Amino acid sequence: MNEEKPQYQPTANNKKVFFPKKSHHGYFDETFQRRFYSEKQKRDFMNSHGFVEKGEASKEHIKRVKDFVAYCKNEKRKNPNFKYKGDYPT
Repeated sequence: MNEEKPQYQPTANNKKVFFPKKSHHGYFDETFQRRFYSEKQKRDFMNSHGFVEKGEASKEHIKRVKDFVAYCKNEKRKNPNFKYKGDYPT
């Protein structure tokens, strides 16, 4: 009777994502604080991390964002000099 919960696997099915046409040197996305060099690269990043570009976000996504915000607040409370470095907690 020792059943483990399955690990959360973030997935999304974005077909199109916003990427400016005149961006031959890459496009810095303010939301992700990351530079993307092609639309495919950004789409793959969003799909692999479970981010949804358009439409209503799923309940799982909203829960994940709330958990992440709580994680950042807790780290900030423990260490006032905490700076988010772009690594998502697992």
